[in-house]
Amino acid sequence: MENSTSKATIAGVLDIIAGVMSLIGSAVLLMLGVVGSGAVSAAGVHDPEAAQFAFVPMALFAPLALLCLIIGLLGVVGGMAAIRRNRYWLALVGSIAALFSFFPLGIPAIILTVMAEREFHHPPGQTFNVQR
Repeated sequence: MENSTSKATIAGVLDIIAGVMSLIGSAVLLMLGVVGSGAVSAAGVHDPEAAQFAFVPMALFAPLALLCLIIGLLGVVGGMAAIRRNRYWLALVGSIAALFSFFPLGIPAIILTVMAEREFHHPPGQTFNVQR
């Protein structure tokens, strides 16, 4: 009999790493939108017709940045839940978010979270049989 395995902890760490990568990607996308809009706006100084399209880069990159931000936050929060082993559904959502943010980390995170499901349903300190 064992108290827990390291599956949920490893899945949580993978979720957090993928989530942080998604948060960084969100910041990069937002910066691309701002810089792109500024570049188009600066081009509008010489060409007045170009100035009317200054919103286009921000309109393209802002929704992507928001999506990456949401996925990153879900990954980090789900990873913390997996490490604490307190909410299985949240850990699974974090693993799925990790799949969308960085595929090579998301697949093992989902597999390890599903394999560690029994650890989430037992209070800390309670022993249970781990099937290998």
